[in-house]
Amino acid sequence: VSKLFKYFHYEDLFHTGYQRELTYKRRSGSYSIFGKSDSEGSMMLTAFVVRSFARARKYVFVDEDEIKHSIQWFRRKQKPSGCFPKYGKVFDKSLQGGLNSELTITAYVTIALLEAGFNKKTRMVSKALSCVTDNLTHIQDSYTTSLVTYTLVLADHPKSGLMISRLKNKAVSSEDGLIFWSARNDKLVATEEPTDYFAEKLRPADVEMTGYALMSYLKRNEQPKDIMKIVKWLSKQRNYYGGFSSTQ
Repeated sequence: VSKLFKYFHYEDLFHTGYQRELTYKRRSGSYSIFGKSDSEGSMMLTAFVVRSFARARKYVFVDEDEIKHSIQWFRRKQKPSGCFPKYGKVFDKSLQGGLNSELTITAYVTIALLEAGFNKKTRMVSKALSCVTDNLTHIQDSYTTSLVTYTLVLADHPKSGLMISRLKNKAVSSEDGLIFWSARNDKLVATEEPTDYFAEKLRPADVEMTGYALMSYLKRNEQPKDIMKIVKWLSKQRNYYGGFSSTQ
């Protein structure tokens, strides 16, 4: 009985969250923190909602037309190059994680499309992947590396192996031998400062990029011992309630 109660309780929470999210939807199919009263939708928030709805439909009814409406907005905003522009406002900068460039926005939208069930050969996804792969040589930071790697691994792209190698090169080992990724690593390497990741608390973005790295490792069937080191590091970042400080 208790398990049944918990099931219906969580289902009710999913349904409430789904309905509340729809209040932020604009007529264009995009989403904004101000909903219809905003002058424009947000590319990042719309992709986030599409990802959330795509995952939630395993547990609660999600109107597929809602997802399709947002996909149509993506299609209208996509550039001839295949890239998706930084569009709309997000006032809480922590919500954006490392989504601060056209490349990372494009990778994030591509992930949303793939997780929503789009085939990598569809025109919109194929063009987006071309945008991403055309800019691989410009990638320097750990966040973009982890995000783009997961994008290409998820799409089973031929260049995913190259990005996995670059991802591994940016991995950091903790004092207890665990594996994670940190934006601080980029700064320390650039300035040649002594590497001390433990003098201050790691940022939520570090948890996010390590999460992307973990998903890439899992899909690529990397060494189980390395996967466990990442999992253990992530588990140590949980807060008192069992969750994580979130960028999204």
